[in-house]
Amino acid sequence: MIRVDDDKCTGCGTFIDVCPADIIRLVDQKAVIGEGCLYCGACEDVCEATSYYH
Repeated sequence: MIRVDDDKCTGCGTFIDVCPADIIRLVDQKAVIGEGCLYCGACEDVCEATSYYH
């Protein structure tokens, strides 16, 4: 499962246009991955803060 490290997430929103499942949202300026993740890694590829992990 791909998760977000809230301490590293800057809330930049770069992932919004790259998620093919359209399930990642900003909540309180932090990325939140909803149900339905395809585990494609697109969010990890564009994350400048490297806040995503497995």
